[in-house]
Amino acid sequence: MPLSDQAWDTTYPSVFRDVAGPVCSVKGELRPRGAVRYCCPVTGSFVLLTDPAILARFAERDTRLCCADCGEMHLLTQAATVTAPRP
Repeated sequence: MPLSDQAWDTTYPSVFRDVAGPVCSVKGELRPRGAVRYCCPVTGSFVLLTDPAILARFAERDTRLCCADCGEMHLLTQAATVTAPRP
């Protein structure tokens, strides 16, 4: 669909809310079985990422993602520490 055919007057205003502002940066921690965990800066809840596509992007570089908890965009950066597996 070309851009000219889209109904711009029906776009919900919250789409444009923080478009020019910076994205919250959060540090992701590698978990023992390959997952990544981070703390959402909006709600304070911990989020566990297990999606292989996101994990592959995160292994290469810092990754922007839509938070599963609050729905906002976050910049997930790599933390220096790796959590050791629990017995």
